[in-house]
Amino acid sequence: TTISGWSNSCPLGTRGTGAFSTNITGLTSNTTYYYRCFATNSSGSAWAGTTANFTTLTPPSINNSNGASSITMTSATLNGNLTSTGGTPTTVYVYWGPANGGTTISGWSNSISMGIRSAGTFSTNITSLLPATVYYYRCLATNAYAGVWASATTNFTTVTPIPPAVDNDGGASNITATTVVLNGNLTSTGNAPTYVWIYWGTSNGDTNNGSWATNKYFGLRSIGLFSTNISGLSPATSYYYRCFASNTAGSVWALVTTNFTTPSVTSNGTPYTWLESYGLTNYSNDDNADVDNDGLVTWQEYLAGTNPTNGLSVFAITSVTNSESAFLLKWLSVTGKTYYVYKSTNLISGWIAQPLTNVPGDSSGTNAYNDSSLSEKAFYRIKVQ
Repeated sequence: TTISGWSNSCPLGTRGTGAFSTNITGLTSNTTYYYRCFATNSSGSAWAGTTANFTTLTPPSINNSNGASSITMTSATLNGNLTSTGGTPTTVYVYWGPANGGTTISGWSNSISMGIRSAGTFSTNITSLLPATVYYYRCLATNAYAGVWASATTNFTTVTPIPPAVDNDGGASNITATTVVLNGNLTSTGNAPTYVWIYWGTSNGDTNNGSWATNKYFGLRSIGLFSTNISGLSPATSYYYRCFASNTAGSVWALVTTNFTTPSVTSNGTPYTWLESYGLTNYSNDDNADVDNDGLVTWQEYLAGTNPTNGLSVFAITSVTNSESAFLLKWLSVTGKTYYVYKSTNLISGWIAQPLTNVPGDSSGTNAYNDSSLSEKAFYRIKVQ
């Protein structure tokens, strides 16, 4: 109750009876203050019965954490950390934009309310950004005491797209007379959505899209391998292909064109043209099938020079005649083949190749062999190659 014991006073002037109040500013946060009312008139002075006290509130504390993360060409994650709520409910905001608004709310073009938060980290994703562009953000925390900004504005730059990279991944695979697998590898998207094609044909279009006969469009692709199955090719034909990729930063071709040639013969050595001459175009399957049910599959008929679609066209000995001095063997033959005669007298001791029997096929369609080494009986077989 000593006036000199108080450091501040607020004169309220002459008052009638009733309640009164006054605002004081310039206080320090989280500090206990004391006050006591005093009244005086011509009859004397009086203090309030007791001294009252109050403690000022603590402001929140916030920062931008470690800055933005997961930055792409068009999006980013903005991070912050509410390090203290000041003991009262605290609402958090993230202000951001292409210009630094500092600590002026109206200076920011965008804001995100994170709601009432407890102390701890927080983050928010933003999208629809422009590539290769600098953006700024700053966190703000408000409670009953005040609004407090992070101590500094944070900036980041969205990713700059570059042209993609693509190659032909080692070339074609699973090559048959009429089908193939074309392979490619998208090794980089250039930080942007990337679209992929394979161009192919019987001539090399190089790096000119319009010079290629055909293309396969794969659409939007991630980094990695891709392939396509091609059918309807022609046997014994050279083909070319080249991979192509494009994004907003540019378009690129594989460094070189890859070529491959469809085979001219089956795995058994049968020419595709020979098969086609008999209408057999399911090449591998037909080559290993007995189409005419004569006991020989097609590739064997090719070696024998017989018609694979005619059951009467067979590779066989057509006659054996004997005289007092020799056996005469005859069999169907074709030119371009060589025939060998084997003989056995009992089928137990095995077959013996006869001398001078590597005779070429005859244009007459029949070959003959005269065996002058007489025996009571003999077995013969013919080999062709």
